[in-house]
Amino acid sequence: MTFVNALEIKEANEDHTKWALTSELCYRGNTDTFSAPVAFVTNFASVPRVFWSILSPWGRHMKAAVMHDYFYQTQCVPRLDADKLFLRMMKELGVSWWRRHTMYRTVRLFGGKHYKA
Repeated sequence: MTFVNALEIKEANEDHTKWALTSELCYRGNTDTFSAPVAFVTNFASVPRVFWSILSPWGRHMKAAVMHDYFYQTQCVPRLDADKLFLRMMKELGVSWWRRHTMYRTVRLFGGKHYKA
């Protein structure tokens, strides 16, 4: 279970809040492989700016955040699975226990309105 390639991005807007993949991002799990395509747009972690000093949108979790955004936008997996994969990916990327569980609990509490119905 791992990401099989590097995260390659470019800015997608003028205010530095959205980024587009310049190459496919691929994650290989136990039984499935997931890929976010070239040109997929992400904001990484949707953390309100006031909390950035505590929980940045950028860091070790960026690949996991891109895949989580992809799961939410495409609904290729159920929401609970998307959130649990996000947690597992962050662990595999070496994100600290505190940070990954804070981010996981946040998406469980507030992410529902962003998951396309």
